[in-house]
Amino acid sequence: MPSIAKVVSTLFIFIYTSLVFGSDIITPYIPKFRLENLKLTLPEENAYFFQDSSGNLLKNKNFKNEIILKGEKRNTFYNLSMPYDSDSIAIEQDVDYLSQLNLRKSNNIFLLNSQSAKPVKIGRGVSPSLHLKSTWISYFVPDRKELILQYLPFRERVHAIAIQNYLHPYFRPLVAFPSNESVLYTDINESGSVVLMSYDLIKKNKSKIFETQIGHKLSFCLMDNYAYLLETGKSHTMDDSLTNIMQVDLKTKLAKTIVRYQENSGSKIFCHKNNIYFTKIEYDKDNLKNSYSLIQYNPISRINKVLQEFESSIHLFQSGKNFFISTLGKYFKVQL
Repeated sequence: MPSIAKVVSTLFIFIYTSLVFGSDIITPYIPKFRLENLKLTLPEENAYFFQDSSGNLLKNKNFKNEIILKGEKRNTFYNLSMPYDSDSIAIEQDVDYLSQLNLRKSNNIFLLNSQSAKPVKIGRGVSPSLHLKSTWISYFVPDRKELILQYLPFRERVHAIAIQNYLHPYFRPLVAFPSNESVLYTDINESGSVVLMSYDLIKKNKSKIFETQIGHKLSFCLMDNYAYLLETGKSHTMDDSLTNIMQVDLKTKLAKTIVRYQENSGSKIFCHKNNIYFTKIEYDKDNLKNSYSLIQYNPISRINKVLQEFESSIHLFQSGKNFFISTLGKYFKVQL
């Protein structure tokens, strides 16, 4: 039975959200587990993936716990990734989380299929991600600087793409599949600019689509026959602030700017149900951060809509088939 303190806290957040937000787009979300242990939440299934104090990864569904992977106490860490169009989950298991502080190390990569009870080991690397209804998995091998693409129905079909970056030790490529014949990914060139690359899985050649200004960030997502790119400035002040959103035709590889602000935005862009979503930073007259907005933009109608403003920094992220916002240690579910 939940404690009185938790009930009061939940009620306060609900009332506060209703008064401040005034809509049902953003609602408070209180998970059943401590946030630092929660790895993936699936509200539609009443299920959660979490890590316990023994280093194990567990699934809780309908108040029953099931061990998915076993780890070492206080030395194991998990990252889980689940695409919107599939029920499969990519799992990264770091079994030397505290004993080996190495930016170039690889971790265990597993695939947990919705039809099976136990995960299957795929390989070793970092940042696994599933694509095209979980028919492809991608992950990065830091010590070899290789992006691995594996076709899951026929696992012998593997592509290894050399990553050029040698300037940024924390860099991890972003990856998306327009089709079974091509893949888009990010890299950093010798001058320090982030580049969006296209790799032909049939011809096995690659070409550059876009290059940012030096030091700027780049995120992208796919929708219909287009890629949407978000370039943001490197500074936290107005001196080098920029939000530049481009639409790239995947057939012609031609890019055009569709949204441009002088202010910075968050570093992530999401494509969902004919709209793109991102967060934007507002500045006051002294060029200081004043507020944060969740933005919805429709590329067809070209309507730019502020869904909600916040006084504190916000982070928009996807967890399975759901979108959430975190701010000041609190979580809110976003109905997109």
